[in-house]
Amino acid sequence: MKSFVWFAGLAFLWLGFGFNGDYVCSEENSFQLQNTDRILIFAPHPDDETIGTGGVIQEAVRLGIPIKVVYLTHGDSNRLSFLTYKKRPILSKTGLQMMGDLRRDEAVAAMKSLGLKEDQLIFLGYPDLGTFRMFTQYWGSREPFTSGFAKVSQVPYPNTYSPRALYVGENVLNDVKSIIVGFRPTKIFTTLLADMNGDHCALSLFLQVALWDLKKTIPLPEVHSYLVHASGWPHPRGFHASAFLTPPIQLQKTLMRWAMFPLTDEQIQKKKDAVLRYKTQISYSRSYLLSFARKNELFGYYDAIHLDQGQPIKPTSVQGKRKKFYLESVTYTREGDDLLVTIRSERLAKDRMKMNLYLLSYRRDIPFSQLPKLRIDIREERIETVWEKRSPISIPHLRMDLNPGEEVVIRLPLARLNHPEYILSSVTAGRINSYREKIPWQVIHVMDN
Repeated sequence: MKSFVWFAGLAFLWLGFGFNGDYVCSEENSFQLQNTDRILIFAPHPDDETIGTGGVIQEAVRLGIPIKVVYLTHGDSNRLSFLTYKKRPILSKTGLQMMGDLRRDEAVAAMKSLGLKEDQLIFLGYPDLGTFRMFTQYWGSREPFTSGFAKVSQVPYPNTYSPRALYVGENVLNDVKSIIVGFRPTKIFTTLLADMNGDHCALSLFLQVALWDLKKTIPLPEVHSYLVHASGWPHPRGFHASAFLTPPIQLQKTLMRWAMFPLTDEQIQKKKDAVLRYKTQISYSRSYLLSFARKNELFGYYDAIHLDQGQPIKPTSVQGKRKKFYLESVTYTREGDDLLVTIRSERLAKDRMKMNLYLLSYRRDIPFSQLPKLRIDIREERIETVWEKRSPISIPHLRMDLNPGEEVVIRLPLARLNHPEYILSSVTAGRINSYREKIPWQVIHVMDN
């Protein structure tokens, strides 16, 4: 397997750029569903499925093809939206779960408006704002993740896929695999790895590992990834039925490819109406959510990086308004039996910088729960702490060098990552206690086992 996206005779054109760098968007550059398809949609929170794939859902219903929607969380930790909706703070465990039930009901209503029945919806009930930490840190049942808001460590909702499942990574992974094996989709729609929201990244990461694990079990589906959170995007905000949804500027000139799914006028209006069913979210972000009801839906794709090719990866996600990135690029290469991660940052020596490098390994013959999940914390010009899940550790032969041109080079023996087939990696950076920038998660192809 050499790519995050598996193609089964995929026959559509990619969106592209004009000679002046402007994005070209045409209904000729589109893809369609087929009568033989089986559609599985993954959403991190109730409303993501509508804004990302509301048109796809309507088309699947029109064609009469099998479709299910899976919700990773109930969205029960969005306290700002609850404050706006209820006109008072929601702080108690009972109150937050009540809001989770409300968001579930909103999802059911929105999907019914698009033609789905409640039995086509699957709710997992994992912790809103907690699934990224579950993926990177919480594997094993001895000490599950505890939600910071609801103060629970297992699925609290009875009408879920695995009621009372502990908040540990293997439970999410097993649920995702079980749903895929049971439904046998031909196309999966999920969130993009470059999304700025932690739950959105986590969902895509769990799905990636699940599909690797299932490679020899079922025919692998095509994966189409939709974007929800990117700085300053979509633009302009508000309902613009005659406008196209185009990629964010910061993602247009990356190695990603893009495709569009066209919507009819009727589908645009029905998508808008479905978005408005999410009253808890519309109460504080109406113009943002309605920005996705346009002439098309947008899906991004990018291949795994081959470690021997040394492709520089640019930052794409910024929190806060910045004219210049702290991070210029990150490059992954191999030197002998070592992994080299080269981080370029011209501001490293000028500002009080902190960086976090994530390195999570995968190989098919070892359960993912048992494989290394490292986070290397770099503070100014030194390695501050290395974490294995939630435990600080020491790694012999781990080295950090500062090269001319303000490059940081992290050297790590591949043996410390159990000689992986793939590495999942990301870098965040910024001034201490300030805004953050992000190199989005990458799938790095190391070797075939």
